[in-house]
Amino acid sequence: MSSKESELRALVIKKTPFLEVLEYMKGRVEGRLGPVHFLGILQEEVGISFTKTREILEYFDRDMNSIAEPDVINDRWNVILENWESGE
Repeated sequence: MSSKESELRALVIKKTPFLEVLEYMKGRVEGRLGPVHFLGILQEEVGISFTKTREILEYFDRDMNSIAEPDVINDRWNVILENWESGE
């Protein structure tokens, strides 16, 4: 596991607010972080299935800019993390 992968995983394990995780991910990719790339990174590096994380995409435009309130986004993120931790 590369240091970037372990840094992302550590952020997720610490239950870092979603928008902070997203900004971290945007900062480490070259070019634009699109929805498919975002889903792939979370699945590959953190082990959260894209079938679980894709639901959060409804809160973002195609450039991964939020179109919902941060509290709404973070509430959904916390549900995703709870399910991830419990293995559902």
